[in-house]
Amino acid sequence: MPAATPQLQLKATYRPSSKLQVFYTGGAARITRDGKLLACTCSDEVKIVELSTGAVVRSIKPDGEAVTALAVSPDCRTLVVATRSLYVRVYDMTTGAQLRNWRGHKGPVADLAIDASGGYVATASADRSVKVWDLAGGFCTHHFPGGHGGVVLRVAFHPKNLQLFSAGDDGSLRVWDLVDKTCVYDLKGHFSAVTSLALSPDGWLLLSGGRDKVVVVWDLRSGTKVSTVPVFEAVEGLVALPLGAQLPGLPGRGAGGQELVKGAKKQVYFATAGERGAIKLWRSDTGSCVAEVAPEVAVAGSAACELTDLMLLPPTAAAAAGAAAGGGGAAAGGSVGLLAATADARLLFYSPGQDAEGGRALQLSRQLVGNQDQVTDLRFVGPPGEPSALAVATNSETVRLYGLANMSCTAALVGHRDIVLCMDGGVAGAAGAGLPPLLATGGKDHEVRLWEAASGRCLGVGVGHVGAVNAVALARKTPTRFLISVGADKLIKVWDTAPALAQLTQDTSSSSTPAGPDRPVVQLRTLAAVAGHDKDINAVAVAPTDALAATGSQDKTVRVWKLPDLVQVAVLRGHKRGVWAVEFAPLERALLSASGDKTIKLWSLTDYSCLRTLEGHTASVLRATFLTAGTQVLSGGADGLVKLWNVASGECVNTFDEHEDKVWALACGGSQEGLVASGGGDALVCVWADSTEADAAAAAEQEQQLAEQEQALQNALADANFAEAARLAFSLKHPGRLLNIITRAATATANAATTAAATANGNNATAASASAAAGPLGRLLYGLVSQMSHEDIRTALEYCREWNTHARHCHAAQALLGAVLRVHPPEKLLGVPGCSELLAALSAYSGRHFSRLDRLVRSTYLLDFTLESMGVLGLGGSGGSGGDYPGGSGGGLDGFLADMGAIGDA
Repeated sequence: MPAATPQLQLKATYRPSSKLQVFYTGGAARITRDGKLLACTCSDEVKIVELSTGAVVRSIKPDGEAVTALAVSPDCRTLVVATRSLYVRVYDMTTGAQLRNWRGHKGPVADLAIDASGGYVATASADRSVKVWDLAGGFCTHHFPGGHGGVVLRVAFHPKNLQLFSAGDDGSLRVWDLVDKTCVYDLKGHFSAVTSLALSPDGWLLLSGGRDKVVVVWDLRSGTKVSTVPVFEAVEGLVALPLGAQLPGLPGRGAGGQELVKGAKKQVYFATAGERGAIKLWRSDTGSCVAEVAPEVAVAGSAACELTDLMLLPPTAAAAAGAAAGGGGAAAGGSVGLLAATADARLLFYSPGQDAEGGRALQLSRQLVGNQDQVTDLRFVGPPGEPSALAVATNSETVRLYGLANMSCTAALVGHRDIVLCMDGGVAGAAGAGLPPLLATGGKDHEVRLWEAASGRCLGVGVGHVGAVNAVALARKTPTRFLISVGADKLIKVWDTAPALAQLTQDTSSSSTPAGPDRPVVQLRTLAAVAGHDKDINAVAVAPTDALAATGSQDKTVRVWKLPDLVQVAVLRGHKRGVWAVEFAPLERALLSASGDKTIKLWSLTDYSCLRTLEGHTASVLRATFLTAGTQVLSGGADGLVKLWNVASGECVNTFDEHEDKVWALACGGSQEGLVASGGGDALVCVWADSTEADAAAAAEQEQQLAEQEQALQNALADANFAEAARLAFSLKHPGRLLNIITRAATATANAATTAAATANGNNATAASASAAAGPLGRLLYGLVSQMSHEDIRTALEYCREWNTHARHCHAAQALLGAVLRVHPPEKLLGVPGCSELLAALSAYSGRHFSRLDRLVRSTYLLDFTLESMGVLGLGGSGGSGGDYPGGSGGGLDGFLADMGAIGDA
């Protein structure tokens, strides 16, 4: 018996499961010694990134000025940041709290370095000076002015000796003694800016690399030049490699655990990175390149071809990166790796591994894209029910694939010569035809390309448009048939994809081989072409049966075409602005269109009439797609909102607000369309997971808990357990019921006091009254107030404020307020958000209530005087036997009469 098809359920909520956001825009990037966190410069902020997930865990924004330098302490707890405001700030990395700050130089700080003890930080500045600061106190301990003739670019501490190294853009290099506060050596060997400094593992050789395309090795014992290694490119990053590192070209360890070559005299292995994008490993004594990592395939002359920095990757981070790439056997052995930064704000993780012949190799194991720029389109890649990657097109000529597991860049599609504007892929029919995941792309270079997504191989290219290609669509039922493209040239073209896809079956080995520059690319043949609209065409879609196609244009119309000959079937009019998106319903004969007039329209393909108009966006609707077998619609607009609609009712079910700019791209995938990806002009890619069932289960559980608490509250009231009843009413946020409980408890306390006073004799009347006062009301208030958090205290004060505005409820308000003030110290109350405003509001009404009570007390003495004059009380009228009334001149009733006479005379 065939398995039953799972029933589709209407979606109600989606939650962000992972994000690709801007965290690095170039400049300084520092990894912690434990390999867990990465601090990156992001314009005027510093982003703390968790390496295991690639997620931003904390953002630090110092003062709104651009960040020029940063450094992380050896204990991974302190972060030092310098900005163009000339201030240096110290932060706690665990909390993001600022510890201290100071103004260090007269010019911007170009580099920072923290010594091995973590107690001092050195600053290199554009004012040609170097300073050393005490991190704990924030005061300057050393000042070295005038040592360089230009901007000081690099500064570094010696890990063992009390020495400091500095390098400038004038080619100068100096060694400073921190004990004598003098310059020990003035090293001259470069003819251009010195961009990198490194120390040999034994600490006696200093390496300096510059833009004069050489690395110079210096002997720190004598201050002499040991060797000059030409590297034939401007050096932007330089690291000394530790002995025993399992890297290609380096000597290994012997069977006894000792290095086979522990390092001959004045010899060191180092790695360089520069303008050509390759990482090279060198030996200093021979000046030979022992290994080279080829640069990533990229468009010639692009920013992806240049490396701007190079750092050692701690063994733990190298092992994690290798494991994430599916290998890492060597990295797991505890060897270091390399971390390189590119000019287009990418971070490349290289881990030790093995090549095809079993030798050592340095492999690109992970790639984090710090700034992908504005997202133009995206698609899920892989089986429709379980996609494994997300293809993202940005303001770049390269399309990048990100693994959904850790959002690391796994591949790049390089071939376009200008910005890629559109994509299509993830066709369900491709898997049924035995084809690997396919992607079709179009860009501003007027070209259409067909890709094998997994390997990044370009299968075919279509040339024929005379304007930017704005949208592409693959055949849905049989992907090997055709590809449709539309563009700014108002043309609609149908391309024959069969010859390009035939390569996959002709050469089975090519499906697992990365695309090379010499691999032939099939030229796609045009099957049909037509000038379809009067203005730019923005969107195209193919029907599930491959019989029809629809296009949307800036001329405000949607046109339906018969395939493959592109015969016009109908023109759909009704939008007041240009149409940005079109899509066919998966099951019904319907079509949707999204427009710049802020609406989404559903059209019938039977009589081509408008079935329904969905309104709710406050700006242009840029993307829309069907969900749940065509019963729902998901849309994204220029207002930064993603909206979920029900087709039957036309109502907006939910709105998701995660973007800060236009939402240019939407894609659906996963089992029962449980995944949604959105991308926009804010350079954010957000992957959403369907949480409808989880939220419904949580709501049902919460409702059950509320019912149980409600029953417990009723039971507590029936048992006159006012303390438990008050706690439950407060947790349920029922201020009216809490007021009633406090009032009942106060009544019970008063009754208990009356009963105690009536039954007690004169000797223990006071004790009995005090015991009754600590009865139900006292236990209620103490039990309620004692365990309150800051948020609970704020809520209680808000209740008191509301109750205190009515004379009828002021007694309960004052009782709860008094309990809060007695139990919690002032320091805790001052930490409650908005406490000052709440107490000010309480004070105004409390003053009125106390004045009213004072007048009432005064009035009772008139009653006492009347009764005494009638001889009922029998207190007598002399000697103040009537007692003192509050606020009077004393003397009991006589004093009261005197005050009343004075008032009458006045």
